[in-house]
Amino acid sequence: MNDAPLKIAIKDGSDSNVKIVEFDGPVTLNNIFHIKDHLKQAQTPVVILDLTKVNYVDSAGIGVLVNAHVSTENRGAKLGLVGVGERPKSVMEVTRVLSVFHIYATVAEAEKDLLAK
Repeated sequence: MNDAPLKIAIKDGSDSNVKIVEFDGPVTLNNIFHIKDHLKQAQTPVVILDLTKVNYVDSAGIGVLVNAHVSTENRGAKLGLVGVGERPKSVMEVTRVLSVFHIYATVAEAEKDLLAK
């Protein structure tokens, strides 16, 4: 399961300043370059990573998510995570990066909050 392919789709948000990056599959060392390539396409002021269909994240996956957060902030934009499941959340807690992220239950909630900031 953890070596399953990761599918990524980039969608427009409800506002032209928002891109939603939907992940479907594990976020692991095997696909971090695939993730980075897609994140380069999401250069709007607000980027939302929808992790609803992610059931596994390894330490390299956590690294690419942290890198996305730092890169987004460095260019003056905002990044939020949506649909973080129990297993990915526990890895984020163990690696002590959970508090780094803005985490939301829904894309609509993330858009509303991040656009207002």
